[in-house]
Amino acid sequence: MKKMPKILLVDWYDSVSKPSWQDRDDCVVESLICQTIGFLVDETKDYLCLALNRATEKGYTPFGQLISIPKVAIKRRVKIKK
Repeated sequence: MKKMPKILLVDWYDSVSKPSWQDRDDCVVESLICQTIGFLVDETKDYLCLALNRATEKGYTPFGQLISIPKVAIKRRVKIKK
């Protein structure tokens, strides 16, 4: 059986957009902090890749719903104890 991947809680900044035209006086900088909990699938110097799901059949352990988060957008990361 393969080793259980690390589980992380990641707080990260996401982009914010407005779907309509805005008057100049209403244009303000906004930020949105997201939280994601997932299995650590891969990590490079620039990105963290988490999977929200994984299968646990013998000899077959695929991951599903992958998200790659740029490290420059990460505010905090915490390892979740198993």
